[in-house]
Amino acid sequence: MSQPLASILGLSLAALCAAAQPASAQSPSVTGTWVNDHGSTLVIQSIGANGSVTGTYANNATGYKCAGVAFPLVGWMDGQRISYTVLWKNASVDCNSITSWTGYFNGGRLGVEWVLTFDEYGAPTIRTGSDSYTRNSVRTFGTSPERRASSRGCTCRSNRRPSAAGHIFRPTPPRW
Repeated sequence: MSQPLASILGLSLAALCAAAQPASAQSPSVTGTWVNDHGSTLVIQSIGANGSVTGTYANNATGYKCAGVAFPLVGWMDGQRISYTVLWKNASVDCNSITSWTGYFNGGRLGVEWVLTFDEYGAPTIRTGSDSYTRNSVRTFGTSPERRASSRGCTCRSNRRPSAAGHIFRPTPPRW
């Protein structure tokens, strides 16, 4: 086989293999398990060619009535940016809340800001904060359950009485 023909065949094979990869495989893979500073677990099961994200999320915050239960999540990914939402409700438990996260992957970490909506004492409430995740890590917290329950290690704000004009939130940037 001549050198030019072998080069053309090699380049054609490389181009064919690159074209056969789904869109999500063209960026670093983020599928798998991610754990935040509070022990909660995000599992990204799949990223569709259109950027759709599916997976599960288990909130492991101390004192949360639905702690340790994995709920389905849906979302979107575009490049390194990600947004996903969990309705904390399934056939066996209703936690009466919804949380949405938005953030980005950077240097093997995921930094997000979140918005939680729920009812507290019969009034609609919104709380915001930020979290940082690392891939497949098992963490030892080094803090007491009481400290985690009281601070949850996040910057949280709550509005118990919504204004007629609505809420304007300026969450603090993730600390990572």
